[in-house]
Amino acid sequence: MRVLIVEDDRSVGTVLQDFLFELGHESELVLSAEGALDRLQQNRPDLVLLDFRLPGMNGLDFLHERQVRDSRIPVIVVSGIASEAQAQACLRRGAIEFVPKPIVFEHLQRVLQSLEPQVPAREIEMASHTSDRRRTPRARVA
Repeated sequence: MRVLIVEDDRSVGTVLQDFLFELGHESELVLSAEGALDRLQQNRPDLVLLDFRLPGMNGLDFLHERQVRDSRIPVIVVSGIASEAQAQACLRRGAIEFVPKPIVFEHLQRVLQSLEPQVPAREIEMASHTSDRRRTPRARVA
């Protein structure tokens, strides 16, 4: 899968990129919700992994954007500080999952695996051949 990571903490974003790479997924890291909106127009991901607390537009506001709602791209929200009410609000606004920080990677992996059948077969085939892939430089950071 192609995953757009929206995380303002570059070190957390890098950990998520490495985790996704190990699972055979491609990822791109952007540091703001506004940057993510730009990327959605340029390159449609299969999934958005969205931090709740971001500078400028927060995760809840991002989910409310018409461009995000109309895209029907699955969004997983992650946060270490959101309240239960905020988590519920994210789910009501269309997030498919809310993952608290610190992230339990086994849980995140199960969520990702549950989404794989929704991705076109060619994408799954590419992701399953991770041993054939060379490690390339990290995805761009916008």
